Amino acid sequence: MKAYDQLPLKYSKLDASTARLAALLEANGLAILKDAWPTALEASALEASRALFLQSDEWKEAHRTANPRSGGFIAYGMTHALDTGIANLLEGWCLSPASDAPLLDIPGSQIFQQVAAELHVIADNVIVALRDHLDGLAAIERLVERSSYQLYALYYPARLLGKVDGAVRQSLHADSSIFTLLPRASCPGLLARVGTRLIPLHLLPGDMALISGTVLEYLTAGRFPACQHSVETPNDAVQRSDRLSLVYFVDARPEAVIEPFAHTSEHRASYPAISVRELLRTSYGSVYADDQTGSC
Repeated sequence: MKAYDQLPLKYSKLDASTARLAALLEANGLAILKDAWPTALEASALEASRALFLQSDEWKEAHRTANPRSGGFIAYGMTHALDTGIANLLEGWCLSPASDAPLLDIPGSQIFQQVAAELHVIADNVIVALRDHLDGLAAIERLVERSSYQLYALYYPARLLGKVDGAVRQSLHADSSIFTLLPRASCPGLLARVGTRLIPLHLLPGDMALISGTVLEYLTAGRFPACQHSVETPNDAVQRSDRLSLVYFVDARPEAVIEPFAHTSEHRASYPAISVRELLRTSYGSVYADDQTGSC
């Protein structure tokens, strides 16, 4: 069986598939939720993202933020991609700021509010679906608040291609979230570590990847590893096009203190109680060797 074919499960049956979801996250920190949300909303969200990134540089600068969580334009290629070496991720937008005040003065604001609401429901359903296996739903709920759910739009422009041979790829990294939802992007390019292989994830319309972050890894004493992943923009005539993507982070409150769930007692000595802020200070931006690659 191909590596990718082992990852999907139907989102509509998530409440009856908790054992499989837990097994996938335990094996790879990764699962593919099939038919998770409306394809029409997915398409509208990508078009709204395109409209944002087509605005003038002057307009973007007027909406720029120094703090990604405060909402607004982020010049990732200059300020937030220092771990990659090659900043194929040039620009981003935080579309659901920590203040919970919607960004009403940008194109597509109503679409983005719909997207955030839809992904919020999916994220909450994922938390509930893990309840029986983690025995720690309440612990996760204590870690999150409304501002923990962060929607971003990201832009990997084609104009950066042609400057180097081969694909332009981010460093292999893990998110500093509890978990992250990654809907299908406008172009392929999402890669994830599955076992010893780095494979492309072939999402179809309506699909999204669910990946564990460093906080969930800590909460499970390493049982659910943080998914190592990357994004590549192939430098060839066929696939040389802009890549637009949406990312939905379920973060933990920085001031919260976390420790592994009770059922992980045999491993807890290696995971002492720690503040989320301190955990992220030591883990955020961590990158990994990605010399082992493969295809599915």
